[in-house]
Amino acid sequence: MEKLRSKSESIKDVIELKPTKVEYAISAAWMFKRSILSKVGLLDEKYFYAPEDADFCMRIWKSGLEVWFYPDVFIIHNCQRVSKKKIFSKLFIAHIKGLLRFWFKYGFNPHIT
Repeated sequence: MEKLRSKSESIKDVIELKPTKVEYAISAAWMFKRSILSKVGLLDEKYFYAPEDADFCMRIWKSGLEVWFYPDVFIIHNCQRVSKKKIFSKLFIAHIKGLLRFWFKYGFNPHIT
């Protein structure tokens, strides 16, 4: 998987805290212009839990825009970790359904480049 990611983003630059183009960013820490919503739309409500953030970023890339990591911006996210409670919970099943939806929409090896 690292070989696939290294074609489109620099893990080294992320670790060294340099602005870096990335395939996707977790939605808890997004900042973007409102005009992007007009271009790519809102989050897909058919995803109940994950990977709606990857889908949104994929639509950004497919629209000709880019997703960037900016290390100089700090956001505090009070994460609840609800997905870590039980392995085979309703949330786990929803996560698997979301992954399957993403994979059938973009393929099992989606690439932005």
